[in-house]
Amino acid sequence: MDPHLDPRKTARLIQHLKDRMDDLPPKLKAAAKYVIDNPGDFGLDTVRTSAEKTGISANSFVRLAQHLGYDTFEAFRAPFRAALTTLQEPGLGQDWLEQMQDQGPAGRLQAAAARNQLNITSRSLRLMTAERTQAIVDTLLAARRSYVTATRSSYALAYYFHYVGRMALPSLDLVPRHMGAALDDLLDIGPEDCLIALTFAPYSAGTIQALR
Repeated sequence: MDPHLDPRKTARLIQHLKDRMDDLPPKLKAAAKYVIDNPGDFGLDTVRTSAEKTGISANSFVRLAQHLGYDTFEAFRAPFRAALTTLQEPGLGQDWLEQMQDQGPAGRLQAAAARNQLNITSRSLRLMTAERTQAIVDTLLAARRSYVTATRSSYALAYYFHYVGRMALPSLDLVPRHMGAALDDLLDIGPEDCLIALTFAPYSAGTIQALR
């Protein structure tokens, strides 16, 4: 892993911001407070999106990056993006599962549940071939607009997909955004757009209607 993108750097950066707060001009202080309070969103969002969310100018975020010694805003944001991923788990092995299993009845149950979850995830990743991945990427990039939709218990998955997906595809929209039917937000969808629907049997009627 690139040492400059060590996720642990985020914690040090946040502490550094806290230590420098009193010395910052008012606008930079407001930008720094947003970064401290919302490191995940800051790592995901573009400078323009951060500015729109906070009412703080994009220039203030850029100036904050420069004030902290970064050449660009993206260089400042990079550690926060890296903190949203983990690249070190494979080297940790599964000794922790064995240790957990030895920690009484609750530990055995938790270890069994963890193994089951790991197996499910591994199978899903194994079935997600490179060809499928490339086809999905090509479709999303070629689309005029991209949407992800789900209802009921599947909505949390769509929400998370949208939250993370915006890192690579800022134009990705979640529908429905509020209480209502997905169809209300898809009135202008056309053949040049892409709709991703998440659902499980028994399939939600609302999601099926959105697909049709």
